[in-house]
Amino acid sequence: MKNPKNLPLDLLKELSKVYSKFVSKYHVIQNEDVILSFTDMDKESTYHFRILSHSLSKGDLILNVEHSPKSSKETVSYNRNVALSQLSKVMENWDHLVNDTNRYISLIDPIQKSWEDDFYSKFELVDVDKDGVYDTERILILDEHLTNVSKMLEESKTEENESTINEIQDEISDLKPRLTNTSKENVVKRVSTIYAKIAKISTPLLKKLMTELTKKGIDKITTSAIEKGGEIIEVLGNAIT
Repeated sequence: MKNPKNLPLDLLKELSKVYSKFVSKYHVIQNEDVILSFTDMDKESTYHFRILSHSLSKGDLILNVEHSPKSSKETVSYNRNVALSQLSKVMENWDHLVNDTNRYISLIDPIQKSWEDDFYSKFELVDVDKDGVYDTERILILDEHLTNVSKMLEESKTEENESTINEIQDEISDLKPRLTNTSKENVVKRVSTIYAKIAKISTPLLKKLMTELTKKGIDKITTSAIEKGGEIIEVLGNAIT
């Protein structure tokens, strides 16, 4: 992000609003060449919304923005000028496009979506600070856990599942360095997606994953245990919130 002290107060106020609204749904990219940049959580996606620069025209602040997809008909990147007063509306329209795309993708692969929802529900994010980042201790524990999951996957590779496992390991490698600047909710969503992809490979791998989740020390990562059907299911433990 460009130096905030070089941005007009009215722009900072509007940026604060859109940041608060969208930070839990997208990656916020720190880049000195842009004012603010949001990208899709899916690392294979090219979807993004970038506020590139600002100018003053007849007393009104005008923003130069770039976003992908352009519309429901085109996925290309689109550059346009937007009045500051229209920024929230333009970003909401872009957000709807991304949400609708993800929704229809989930209809194509309902099993993946079902697993994601199942794992996400087990984290039960109740922290009022879900848009904040994890503290240092929890980040290090989660980083170690993801490393162990990646090693587990490496040891479980076969000719049939190698390409899928490589894809999951790439996602883990992409997430780990982002733990320090990704919101708790985004971390949980991405971890849930990773777990869902593992669960889809085979039952033995799902069992190995659940064993890894309940290892001693991992119970310091999540917020709390979750009670279901009279049982206490510890997902990662006492810290993901």
